[in-house]
Amino acid sequence: MTNSALIGPFDRIFRVVIGVMLLIFTYALHLTNTWFAAMHLAAVYLWITTMVVWDPAYAVVYKVIITYREYKNLRGEF
Repeated sequence: MTNSALIGPFDRIFRVVIGVMLLIFTYALHLTNTWFAAMHLAAVYLWITTMVVWDPAYAVVYKVIITYREYKNLRGEF
C-alpha cells in the first residue's frame, strides 16, 4: 500500500461533514424506509473509511492507473 491510495486529512474532514449532513437531511426529510436505510449506510460507509484511512474505491482506481502505466511501458509508449 502506498501513500497515494490513502485518504488525506482534508478528504477525511470532508467525509465526516458529508456523513453528518446526510444524517441531518435523513431525519429532516420525510423518506421511505428504503431511502432512510440507504442514507444511513452511505453515512456509515463514509465514517468507516474515514476511521480506517483507506477507501476501497480509491484503491481500485489507483490499481487501474498503475496497471495502465505498466501496460504502456511494456508496449513502449512513454
